[in-house]
Amino acid sequence: MVNRKLVTLIFAGIISCLITASAQTNIGYLGKKVALGYSPQVSLVNFVKGFDVLTHTFNAEFSTQRYQSLSISLGYKKTKVPTDAFESQNEYLSERYLLNGQSYSVDFQKMGGDAHFRTLMFGLKVNFFYHGRTFAAPNGFCQYIKADYIKVTPTKNNYEYELLNPSQYTAAQIANAKVPEIKNAEATLFNVGFGLASKKMMTRSLFLSFNAEVNVNTLMFMYIMDEDYTYAENINEDLFITGKSINKFKQFLGFGVGVGVML
Repeated sequence: MVNRKLVTLIFAGIISCLITASAQTNIGYLGKKVALGYSPQVSLVNFVKGFDVLTHTFNAEFSTQRYQSLSISLGYKKTKVPTDAFESQNEYLSERYLLNGQSYSVDFQKMGGDAHFRTLMFGLKVNFFYHGRTFAAPNGFCQYIKADYIKVTPTKNNYEYELLNPSQYTAAQIANAKVPEIKNAEATLFNVGFGLASKKMMTRSLFLSFNAEVNVNTLMFMYIMDEDYTYAENINEDLFITGKSINKFKQFLGFGVGVGVML
C-alpha cells in the first residue's frame, strides 16, 4: 500500500509540474526547462567510518516557475555488511524447525561473514532559486526541501552461524537446522531534509552540479526517543534490522558533485 501511494504521489507531482510549466512562457534557462543529471552522493558520517559511503543518484528536474523547480530522483547502492559493522548486535539468534511433525527451537551464534543489501531511494524535491544569483530555473543557486522513500532489500546472506549446545539435539535435528532462505526481510524508511545546490554551465547544455544537505529519518527519531529497534529473535528479523541500521545515519550529512544536461 505504501509503495502504491508513493508512486501515485510522484506521478501526480510530475504531471502537475508539466502542466504548470506548459502554462507559463517566462521560465527556463535559455528556453531549457528540464535538467537531467547524475550525482554520486557522499555520506560524511559514513566517510568518517570508512563504510558504505556512496549512493548513485539520478535526477530529473522540471521548471515550474521562473525561480522554482521540482525534482524527482532515484538513488541506488549496494552494501556489504560485515558481522562487526554494528558492534555485533543480534549476535545470538533462534530459529524454529519442524521434524516428523514435532517443532523444536535451535539457538545460533553469528560468528563472521557478511550480508549483501540493495538500497533504492525514491525522492521528491522542491527547489527555490535565489533571485539575485539566478536568471531562471533550473540553472543557478537554490535551496531545497526534500522527502525520500527508502527501500532496503537483503540479497545475499553470507553470515556464518554456529549451533549453540549441539549436544542438546539429535543428529537428524542438526541436519534439519539449516539457515533459512531470505524472506520478509525488506525494510523501509522515510527521509526528510534541507539542502543547498548550484549548477555551473560548461556549455549551453552541459553543467556541473554541487549540493550539500542535512536529512533526518524515522529511525533517528526512534534513536532520540531511546526506543529499542535493534533486537531480533531470528535470522530474517536480524537481516531486516541490519538493513535499517545501515541507513540510520547515512544520509544525515551529505554532499554531491555531478554532471548533467539541460533540455
